[in-house]
Amino acid sequence: MAGKDIRRLIPGYKVNAVDATGAGDIFNGALAVAIAEGKPLLEAATFANAAAAISVTRLGAQSSAPTREEIEQLLVSGRVPRAAFTSATRQNHNGSNGWARLGVRSLKKKAKILAEL
Repeated sequence: MAGKDIRRLIPGYKVNAVDATGAGDIFNGALAVAIAEGKPLLEAATFANAAAAISVTRLGAQSSAPTREEIEQLLVSGRVPRAAFTSATRQNHNGSNGWARLGVRSLKKKAKILAEL
């Protein structure tokens, strides 16, 4: 992390990473939240680092986003909390935005819809 008056290396968390999908987005979102809440840059970057560390321990993008409580727990304890999936998430979760089980025709239809957006 570097700013006008500060230059600091923020150590990462040692985690069992399973999927980095969305980790950068989660980091940036958590950083923006912390800055918007008025946290100093170093504290905001540490908060974002914790959020991204949790996210890589889970599959998928949206489903890997941690709650504020999970982030704060990691910051205090240094231990990554277990994912709290709902039964619906468990049933449909496959790490690929739910499209892995769809047939080729369905994927082409989804791609066409996305292209029109």
